[in-house]
Amino acid sequence: VGKSTTAKKLSKLLGWPVLELDCEVERLSGMSVEEIFFHRGESVFRRLEEEVLLSTPTGVILSCGGGVVTSKVNRFFLKERSLTFSLWASPE
Repeated sequence: VGKSTTAKKLSKLLGWPVLELDCEVERLSGMSVEEIFFHRGESVFRRLEEEVLLSTPTGVILSCGGGVVTSKVNRFFLKERSLTFSLWASPE
């Protein structure tokens, strides 16, 4: 959809750093997102994703996938602590 590209452009405009949520989960877990899903399951990935999200400081561009909003806690956090943009693209 272009979330990383959009995050980088916003970063240049605002002068804020970019935090890629999936990359941070990978860094902290020592596993790729694919490995987490395969070996530990989606619930473990979502728990790690939530931990990273809730520890995110203000003043950053947070690039996260659409699954982040499957958690009520995450939705509340994003609503209360951020300005959120949803990117949409057709399969084409």
